[in-house]
Amino acid sequence: MPNPNHIQEIFERLNLQQIREFLLHGTEAVAVCGESHHEREAQAYHALGKMLRQHFPQEAQREAAEGELHQCIGNLCDVYIEIGLCCGAELMRQFRQC
Repeated sequence: MPNPNHIQEIFERLNLQQIREFLLHGTEAVAVCGESHHEREAQAYHALGKMLRQHFPQEAQREAAEGELHQCIGNLCDVYIEIGLCCGAELMRQFRQC
């Protein structure tokens, strides 16, 4: 006999970060982050800025490196947004067949 709480457990596991990890890496997330997207973005930029200041103490070199990194990150964001939209469209197609 199934666990009477199995439906509730399904909804407790429902998390976008877990779905992201599964789709990107085929695994579940080690830990789900409770911080907002804004907070996670700020932390990433802070860590990147700290690393760049350490490796590129001269402002001109640091700005050049930042420009290259921002271009790369922007291109990757474009790619993953497009992949995400395609995944969403495919999910909608499959939902319509249910």
